[in-house]
Amino acid sequence: MAEFGPYSVDPAQIAGLTGADFAAFVVQLLDAERARAGIEGAALTATYRTNAADGGVDADLRRGTKTTWIPEGESAWQFKAGDAGPQTSASELRLASAALAILTAGGSYRLVLGKSIAPEQITDRREALEAVLKDCAIAARPGQIEVLNGDALARWAEEFPALASSPLIRGMHIIGQTFDEWSNSAMHCSAWIGSEVRDQEIVDLRREIDEGDDLGVRVEGGSGFGKSRIVMEALRDQVNEVLVVYVPSEDQFDPAILSRLHRQGRAAVMVIDECDARRHDTFAGMLQTGTKIRLVTIGERSTRTARAPMIEITPIEENTLSQILLTSEPGLWHEAARVIVDMVDGDIDYALKCARAVVAHRSTNARELITPDEVRRFVADRLPRGALFLASCALALFSRIGFEGELEEELHTVATGLEVPAADLFSAAAELSATGLLTTQGRYRSVGPNAVAIYLASQGWSLFRSRILTGLMPLLNENQVERLFSRAAQIGDRTLTREVVDQLLGNGGILSSLENVANDRRGRLLGNLAILSPERVTSRVVNLIAASSDDELLRASGARRPLVWALQKLVWHTTTFEEAADAMLRLATVENENIANNSSAEWIGLFATMLPSTAATPAARLSYLLRKAASDDMRIRILVAKAAERALSTSEWSMVSGEVQGGVVVEPRGQPTTWGQAWEYQCAMLDILRELVNDAEPQIGIDALKILTDSVQAHLDQPKVRDHSAEVLATLSASQAPRGSRQTLGTLLVIPA
Repeated sequence: MAEFGPYSVDPAQIAGLTGADFAAFVVQLLDAERARAGIEGAALTATYRTNAADGGVDADLRRGTKTTWIPEGESAWQFKAGDAGPQTSASELRLASAALAILTAGGSYRLVLGKSIAPEQITDRREALEAVLKDCAIAARPGQIEVLNGDALARWAEEFPALASSPLIRGMHIIGQTFDEWSNSAMHCSAWIGSEVRDQEIVDLRREIDEGDDLGVRVEGGSGFGKSRIVMEALRDQVNEVLVVYVPSEDQFDPAILSRLHRQGRAAVMVIDECDARRHDTFAGMLQTGTKIRLVTIGERSTRTARAPMIEITPIEENTLSQILLTSEPGLWHEAARVIVDMVDGDIDYALKCARAVVAHRSTNARELITPDEVRRFVADRLPRGALFLASCALALFSRIGFEGELEEELHTVATGLEVPAADLFSAAAELSATGLLTTQGRYRSVGPNAVAIYLASQGWSLFRSRILTGLMPLLNENQVERLFSRAAQIGDRTLTREVVDQLLGNGGILSSLENVANDRRGRLLGNLAILSPERVTSRVVNLIAASSDDELLRASGARRPLVWALQKLVWHTTTFEEAADAMLRLATVENENIANNSSAEWIGLFATMLPSTAATPAARLSYLLRKAASDDMRIRILVAKAAERALSTSEWSMVSGEVQGGVVVEPRGQPTTWGQAWEYQCAMLDILRELVNDAEPQIGIDALKILTDSVQAHLDQPKVRDHSAEVLATLSASQAPRGSRQTLGTLLVIPA
């Protein structure tokens, strides 16, 4: 061994390996040498059969490129943990038909011993093997047969820091992990889910590593963006995977080690995490032209630019992050994943932590998921302190706040209402802007990222609650109130805003008349109030609709959209499902909109089998619909038939709406939990339709009968629903059954006698 520096290997560590461990280590050595020589991975095959006199070989390397350790062309490798004397070695070669075939074809043979033996003993074994070639009439050439002992293996292993780091031997002065140790760590146990953007980043990174710039490669991106995992996946299954040494943090690695490894001619892909751009240049400065060391550093964005090629990792796409959460945490549901994804701004690690908290029922809203410790993931020490922290909280109360031109008056309004000096608001805005926590939106400003905004706004509601109620609210116009509650909905904590919401819902408030509802033209304020106080808003909406005549509801076209949007959110909750559904149904009976998501379509959509627009269970929805099917109002019975038709549809769709409730983690969609439950639900819908066939209103009976007969064809591949359709249709009288229906049924299914 040349020297006892970093990544050194003692021959005694090689000699201590037995059986399969020795074979595995030698194969790793061969694989590393193959990678360094640029030989494709498929050229190496190994059997791991050690200390056995058989007709095979332990490893076969084809299409070899000559290096210090491997011969050119094909070579057979025989492993012996410990030692094998000259006679034993020769006897086994005589019986090794595969090895002899390789030698006959001009290939080479290598006997690899774990024990450290003297040079003359090596010579004895090589000469005994060469005698076998002579006896077998195989033309020998210099270097065709070599014997490697434990000392040679130790020197060889030292050339690869990743091998010296192998758990099999764990060499001396080891810093970092092998690729296998790194990839099997608890930090990276979640399944890898690619995407178009992430896959391209991997392609770019592989290209830079393969091109081998002596300055290395720099990988940058925001905290939690998955930088380390993308580097790992870029190296996985590549020719240089076996050369990887991963160092978790740059402060664990002395730059002088790189210089030493370079001087010794060692080959490695050194991946150094938590490393800034300046430190990358320091590491790269230790390497020289033609180095066999490939340097990859990973770190957050920096104002300094490294000299090396740089790959920037962008925030993960929302759909991909949602897939990661649902795959990693099977107990998570889509609606909860959406809240997390909206909040974390692409931070995968933080998202996974939030997902675990939700599944464990520790968190029900965004505020509970954002602690001061988590905020530091985004801002470190960049938040203003003291009076300017209070001012920052005031700015964050609004989804955006006027800042320039005549809109600057909004800052003075906030200053007056919350009794915060306007100068503090401007100073806080300047500090937040300088640290990237305040973005420009035209003449407005908005605090971000989302997690920081939610944290500061929740602190603002806690600190200024009474002032918001008595001082600020009377000064705000309708648009400003909407933006205040838009941010409050993002927080999702209903306890923070209870007093202010109660004031808005009181006498003279937004739900005191249809005219007041119509003033909320975009429906955002009422929608946000529905998020923050679902029970109270449900009660007020129900009372308002009940107190209005059909004619008033028909004429109040301006109030229809805000009411429908609010009811979409209210009907999602199991606690307010029936009351909100009744309110939606009342609007549907006096429909005044001709759009896809009018009140009629939204009410019908509640009863879809797999994609209902509510968290109410199939049993709860069926029970509700059965009661409505018995209504004296023919308009309701018409809608019931359409709801049953939706439940029987084999092509479902749902618009994203009711489940999106700011920072509130809502209940999962009310889907059946088993296929059996789904089929039972659909069979019950067939029964409802059968009753409606006998409806006193002829048109309802005609419509119900058509839906019944159409359902047979739609469910031919589902025996339970198909057979129940046949049973239901078989109960029709001759006058009720459509012409030819029985003959058609007879060709499709067997109707019970």
